[in-house]
Amino acid sequence: MASLKIYVWLLSAVAVVAYAQRSLDCQDVYDSGQTSSGVYEIWPEFAPVAFEVFCDMNRVTGHGWTVIQRRIDGSVDFHRDSNEYRLGFGDVIGEHWLGNEQIYQTTYGNGGPMRQYILRVDISDWLGGFEYAEYEGFRVGHVTDNFKLGVLGYLGGGAGDSLSRHNGSDFLTYDVVTNTDANADQYNNRDSGGWWFNDCPTTNLNGQYYSENYGSYDSPYPDKILWRAWRGAFVSYKSVLMKIRPDLSNASQHLQETLQVQETLQVHRGPDIMATTPTIPEYCPELFQDCQDLADGGHTEDGVYGVQPEGFTSPISVRCEFDKGDGWLVILRRLDGSVDFGRVWNQYRDGFGDVDGEYWLGNDAIYLLTNGPRTYELHVDLTRDDLHVAYMRYSTFRIENEASDYILRLGTFVGGEGGADDEIDFHRDMKFTTVDKDNDQHTDLNCAGHYEGVGGWWFNKCYYCLLTGLYTDRIHWGYSGTPYEHVYAAMKLRPV
Repeated sequence: MASLKIYVWLLSAVAVVAYAQRSLDCQDVYDSGQTSSGVYEIWPEFAPVAFEVFCDMNRVTGHGWTVIQRRIDGSVDFHRDSNEYRLGFGDVIGEHWLGNEQIYQTTYGNGGPMRQYILRVDISDWLGGFEYAEYEGFRVGHVTDNFKLGVLGYLGGGAGDSLSRHNGSDFLTYDVVTNTDANADQYNNRDSGGWWFNDCPTTNLNGQYYSENYGSYDSPYPDKILWRAWRGAFVSYKSVLMKIRPDLSNASQHLQETLQVQETLQVHRGPDIMATTPTIPEYCPELFQDCQDLADGGHTEDGVYGVQPEGFTSPISVRCEFDKGDGWLVILRRLDGSVDFGRVWNQYRDGFGDVDGEYWLGNDAIYLLTNGPRTYELHVDLTRDDLHVAYMRYSTFRIENEASDYILRLGTFVGGEGGADDEIDFHRDMKFTTVDKDNDQHTDLNCAGHYEGVGGWWFNKCYYCLLTGLYTDRIHWGYSGTPYEHVYAAMKLRPV
């Protein structure tokens, strides 16, 4: 009997030692001294058995990343059903999805509630570009929660933030339809792979692998490898890697938020599975950063559209004008004098007017638009009071933020038609001035307040051109040194 007790004790001791030595993730593998990238076995705390993963080891930072997804060549079909996504598929040394069960076991309480995970997404395009995005507090819920996505926040990276909007979304596949969001359901039925879809997806890294035309794809649907924040809604990427590592350095700071994420995943159960035929919306504003994205998607009719440039928290309404595949976003429009442009600073900051008529988009919106990941050129359309038509174009256009008084940063004059002069060159690097905030270069007067009805502008001493003046009296631009007034003017932007 004593020998049996000793034998049981020895087995228990061996089990304790084995548990203490097992690797919960690739960081544990790295910390054990195995610092070369490759295939290793890990055994998360709540996993019934160990499983193989690819560990991406970084000897410079000392991090061991657990790879949960890889796309490199389109050799693996990602249009799979819910069971295949639950268990995983592919080859961990090539294209694969680790498996929702394995991701859940690795990220949900693995190593204790204070151990949260950072997600890093590495993306490359077909032109040799590479960017990444990182997120803190990455979690995937239980199967009874439809493997719901949880992320605490965006940490940064040149690829921009396309995932935060999917926080709290269920993982959907073509054989799983929810009753919470019909618009989300329609995306998982277009050969789009399994993903945390919502009503207007801004990312889908499990979509079809498109390699033709450098990954360009003229559809607003996210059935491609989509990461909208970097190259927009109409590009499918060449490669993508999703990998995670524990963020032990911030464990105490984020304990409460992590517990809140876990509570949300536990309390909010997934909806009942049902069969529906959802209504497919014409398009989702969140998919389009500007009017060029709409043009790339086949839109050709001038009018008001919703877009959401990078940095905006929600879509905004803008006027888009299309010409031979180009999509121009209008930031100023004058056509009938129906809107008073003699406004104060805050109104020019926030924008005013009718987006389908006369309006100023707003300096804050123009700043966010022109200081995002895309570079914009400026096009100015003019119609004189004698109905002579002209336009000018500038290679780049952006403005600084409000703290810098929206300084105008203008590229080179690249030409035009109709004989209009390069009048705006006089206003280059000028601060924005309104009747209640004098930032111009004139020492004796405020250029905005000196002339009746004149609105805000990048005044110098005072102006050579002015598109925010009193209608038919001070919408001003010169031709061969002769000033003219105008009955129509528009400033519009397009990414270069």
